[in-house]
Amino acid sequence: MKPGAIPRKTGQGREEIATRARGLSARLRQLLIRIDGSMSADAIAYGHASPEEIFALLEELQMLGLISSGDDTEVVPAAVAPVLGLDTERMVLARRWLIEFAQNTLGGAAGDAVERIQRCTTYAELDVLAKSCGEVVAAVAGRHKAEQFLAEWRRVFAPS
Repeated sequence: MKPGAIPRKTGQGREEIATRARGLSARLRQLLIRIDGSMSADAIAYGHASPEEIFALLEELQMLGLISSGDDTEVVPAAVAPVLGLDTERMVLARRWLIEFAQNTLGGAAGDAVERIQRCTTYAELDVLAKSCGEVVAAVAGRHKAEQFLAEWRRVFAPS
């Protein structure tokens, strides 16, 4: 897959997320879940310890028919629009930040949380999920840590 291509889930990809029928490896499944039709392949690979691995996994998902490179008319792209002054790039980064938090906190049980985060199209939706994450932090590490988490969230991602 070309770095600038925007991978999108196919109908088979959406079905795989719902049913787990193919028994994908955890890495492939997590990557499939992460694909939301708004990020280019290079944005998805950005910051990963091995971007080459991400590109190989994207190729595998494409060969399995679970994603397309954006040329497939069957695919319904995710609607991601600038909302409340938060541009698309910051939405992508905000989503990634919350996804990493969910994966680091919940481990293998993060799938549902990641899917909810990926479906968010506005900052307000992401902010609601960030507050939920703050409740997890409060339960695990105390109210002070939760306040720090939410302060960092708003400092970095609050709309201008």
